[in-house]
Amino acid sequence: MAPAAAAQAPPAATTGPLRLFLDCQFDCPDDFIRTEIPWVNYVRDRGDADVHLLLTSQRISAGDQITLRFIGLGPYLGQDHELAYTARNTDPEASQREGLVEVLKLGLVRYVANAPVRDRLRLVYLPLTEAGAGLAAPPHDPWNNWVFRVGGNGSFEGESQSSSSEFRGFLSAERITDQWKLDLYASGTTERNRFTLSDGNEITRTAREGFVNVLVGRSLGDRTSFGLRANVQNSTRNNLDLALRTSAVMEFSLYPYRESTRRLITFAYGVGLYAANYDEETIFSRTRETRPRHYAVMSLDLIQPWGQAEFELEAQSYLDDFSQNRVGVSGELETRITRGLSFEVEARYSRVRDQLSLARGDASDDEILLELRQLATDFTFDVSFGMSYTFGSIFSSVVNPRFRSGDPAL
Repeated sequence: MAPAAAAQAPPAATTGPLRLFLDCQFDCPDDFIRTEIPWVNYVRDRGDADVHLLLTSQRISAGDQITLRFIGLGPYLGQDHELAYTARNTDPEASQREGLVEVLKLGLVRYVANAPVRDRLRLVYLPLTEAGAGLAAPPHDPWNNWVFRVGGNGSFEGESQSSSSEFRGFLSAERITDQWKLDLYASGTTERNRFTLSDGNEITRTAREGFVNVLVGRSLGDRTSFGLRANVQNSTRNNLDLALRTSAVMEFSLYPYRESTRRLITFAYGVGLYAANYDEETIFSRTRETRPRHYAVMSLDLIQPWGQAEFELEAQSYLDDFSQNRVGVSGELETRITRGLSFEVEARYSRVRDQLSLARGDASDDEILLELRQLATDFTFDVSFGMSYTFGSIFSSVVNPRFRSGDPAL
C-alpha cells in the first residue's frame, strides 16, 4: 500500500506567476483583492486558470461566513482545499476586507510554494500580544449572539406636473447558533404619487404596506430541522387591514447543512392558520375569516465551478377547501457554456386560485392604471434571460479607479 503522502503529491513548479480565476458569488471586494495580492495573474476565464477560487457567503449570527474554495486546475489538478473567514457585523468594512485578503493569501501559499514568486514572499506570525489574546478562547459575548439592525430611507422626486415620495423603515433581530435560529424582521412603507392631467385635474395615489416575519427554528440533526413561523401583514393594495399566517414546519435536507455553501436540497412541510380582516368586503362576501392551511416547498441551491442554479417548487392550499390553492415554480441559472460565453435565465410562474382578499366590485380605470387595487388573475409569471460573450486579453489584474463619475447629461 502506498504511503498516505503519495496520495497528494506537491504540484510541479510553474514558470510564471500563478493564474487565478476569481469567482465571487456575492458582492466581494474584488478590486481590493487584486490590489493587495499583486503576485498572481488574474484571468477572466476559468479555462486559463491554474486555480479557480470560488467565494460564497452565508449569514451567521456574528455576521457573514465566507467560504473560500480553492480548486486546482492544470498542473494543480486535484489540489483542492477550503478555508473560512467570518466578516463580523461589529467590524468596519475596511477590517472585513483586510481579514478576507489575509485568509486568501494563506490559501494561495500551497500553490506558489514551488513558483518563482516564493522568493519574494514572507510569512509573518503575530504574537498573541499583537494578534489578540482572545484568540485562544471564545470571546465573551454580552449580547449572547443577538444582532439587531434598524434603519429607514425616504425619497422625493418631482416635475411641474407630477411628484412622488416614499418612506420606508425596518427593524430586524436575529440570533443564530448551531442549534437555534431566531429571526424577526419588520418593515413598513408609505408611497404617495401625484399626477396633473391635461384637463387640470389631479390624481393622487397613496399606498401603504407593512409586515412582520418571525421564525423560531431548532436543529434536530445534520439534515433535519423544526420551526415555527408567523407573518403579520397589512396592505392597502391587497385589501388587507390585517392578516396573520402561522405555521409549524418540518424541514429535511438531502445533504448535510454544513455543505450549504456548495449545494443544498431541502424539502419542507408546514401546517397552520390564516386569519384576516379586510378593508372592504371580498368577492366571497367576507370582511374577516380564519382558515386552516398547509404548504410544501422543495428547493435546490447549487454553487459549483460551472456556475450556480436555484430552483424552488411550492404548493399551498386551505384544508377546508382544497380548490383554493396556489402552485408556483421558480428558478435561476447562471452557467459558463464555454470559454468567454455565459448564459443566465430567471423565471417564475404561479397558478393562482387563492385570492381570498380580492375586493368585491370592479376596479376603476384610475385604480388599474395607478395600481391602487389588486386585480383578479389565474396566474402570474415573469421571465428574464441573457447571454454574454467576452474575448480579448485573458488577464484582469489591473485596477484603475479613474473617472468613476459619469456625464450628467447621460
